[in-house]
Amino acid sequence: MEPTGRGRDAVRAKLMLAATNLLSDAPPTEVTSKQIADAAGVNHGQIHHYFGSKDELVAATIQDADSPYHQDRLADGARFPLPIETEIRSPAWRTLAYLASSGVWRQPPFDPSPIVDTLVRRRAADTGSTPTDPVVMADVAAVMAMQRGWWILRDIIETALGEFEPDIPAIRKQVAQRSLRLLDDNIPVGEQVTESDIAPMRPAISEGAPRGREEVRQSLMNAAYTLLAVRPPSQVTAKEIAALAGVNHGQVHHYFQSKEHLIAQTLRFGSAPLLEAMEDGTSPVPVPVRTTTRHPMWRTLAHIAATEDWVHEAYGRAPVVLKMVEVVAERTGRPMTCTSVHAQVAAVHALELGWAIYRDIIEYSLESLNGGVAGIRLRIAAISCRLVDDDVRTTHPT
Repeated sequence: MEPTGRGRDAVRAKLMLAATNLLSDAPPTEVTSKQIADAAGVNHGQIHHYFGSKDELVAATIQDADSPYHQDRLADGARFPLPIETEIRSPAWRTLAYLASSGVWRQPPFDPSPIVDTLVRRRAADTGSTPTDPVVMADVAAVMAMQRGWWILRDIIETALGEFEPDIPAIRKQVAQRSLRLLDDNIPVGEQVTESDIAPMRPAISEGAPRGREEVRQSLMNAAYTLLAVRPPSQVTAKEIAALAGVNHGQVHHYFQSKEHLIAQTLRFGSAPLLEAMEDGTSPVPVPVRTTTRHPMWRTLAHIAATEDWVHEAYGRAPVVLKMVEVVAERTGRPMTCTSVHAQVAAVHALELGWAIYRDIIEYSLESLNGGVAGIRLRIAAISCRLVDDDVRTTHPT
């Protein structure tokens, strides 16, 4: 609703509404104070007067947009957890993704999330535990990671499943229902695995100009890989990639058609070690999820998902999602077109990448409750086994 009237509350409301609208289309680094003030119809000096800075306005906007979503759903004495919401998204989901993937969350003025604190206390009360119990913290962290992971990865997952003619409404409903299994004490937590880093398989950029088709392609992907680890795709140019690779920037078009096609190939290139680990059995497929390591391309995926650029025809299918569908179908004796298979894959993928993207935000909030993050991470990995049926679990001795 458009805020009306004058005075402190009306001006603050106008600025937060304008910030919410602008931040849904661009990351905070690309939205200026003047743009927000102009959209709100006030002098841009009002941002400093009412909020102190643009960053503090962004922080207030996220808290204002995110808090009512969870508080409203927990009204009237509802127990936690609720099924995750698969149809709608919090107005702040894109902004949270931008901030999480840029690594600025532990800097002022971004305070620990009050939502995490609220949910921890609710879960503790429901189970007769204390808010400082690591089990309670891990329970909440798992649900938060899966919810936010679904928000940001929904388009990618559903696009990747496209070749199987998926029943999208049924998948969303099953993912929501399956999310309740995260905290269902009647379903035993699976064995814990020893997690290992999956090193990115990419060559070092060689001295001098690369020669030959494959060497040029590898150099360009390696350069893109390096730049995308620190900046979103929208802030990385084809010319920069080519310069780092040591080739003329016309080579990007020659070998990949466009920057987007190059990034898409780089994502597949970065996924290769994970796919190989799935093939040889050294990586859990699909559970327990990895919680102590992050795939090298997680930041890039977060930025692409937040900008909703995944619809660009260059990106096509997500190979990790397709591999997981193949594995689950094979182990359960079901066809790859089965909705239940799709829902299991979607749920696990949302939890794992959701945790990778939002880990810092969630753990930052748990630290204020003296949470032991190492133990929490391991428990989340174990809890993830509840998302799938018994014959899908992959367990390795610790």
